[in-house]
Parts: sequence; structure tokens; C-alpha cells
Amino acid sequence: MSQENVETVRRAFDALSRGDVEAFIALHHAEGQIHELAEVPDHRVYRGHDEIRQWVEAGLQIFPGVQWTLEEVLHDADDRVVVRTGFRGQGGGSGVPVDQTVFHLIEFDDGLVVRAQAWFDREQALEAVVPSG
Repeated sequence: MSQENVETVRRAFDALSRGDVEAFIALHHAEGQIHELAEVPDHRVYRGHDEIRQWVEAGLQIFPGVQWTLEEVLHDADDRVVVRTGFRGQGGGSGVPVDQTVFHLIEFDDGLVVRAQAWFDREQALEAVVPSG
């Protein structure tokens, strides 16, 4: 099942890069959650398809045409996948270039994303899936 989950992650980032909101939503459980980066002002958790849709649409307005690239799979066991991604493009209003590495922990249930969380720090993402000690 793990390789199928990695492929779902790849399809999700491809959908975001195409701006295909509905294809992205279709990969998420109806009660799925997306946890914004802690560094995002007023970060929050988006729950369910309607809120996840709002998150995607807001992101596409801020960063139209941004490209997500799955660069490395760091962990893929059971129903958890940790990946390193590239987030590249430019701000919609400002035109400021964006070139960021983001690490994601994505959890699955029956092949659908039930929880996704992101960090700028690799170790934090890995610690979330495989606690040390």
C-alpha cells in the first residue's frame, strides 16, 4: 500500500501545480485535515473538503502558477509518507520569486489523505512520523 500512497502524494502535488482544485480534493478523505505551516501568519487547520478547497483556492490566488515538485521520499511505511518538495514560482501581487523546500507528513486511510502537515525543517517532519528516544 505504501507505494500507492507515494503515487497519491505525487498526484496531489501535480494537481496543485496544474491548479486543479477538484483533482486535489478528490485525493482527500471527506474529513481530511491540512495543517498549515506554523510560520504562516494566523496558521490554522483546514478540515473537510470545503475548508481544504478554501485553502487551495487562497494559495492559488497568492501564488498563481506555483510549481510543486516531489523531490525525495524520506519515509513511506504503513499509512504515512514523508516527502521533501520544492515550491517554486512567484507571488501573484508582488512578483517576488519563491524557491522553498518544504517537508510534508501525509497520513492515509483507505488510500485517501486524512492528514497533511508541513515543515521547513527536515528533522521536524521526520520526528513527527518516527519519534526519537
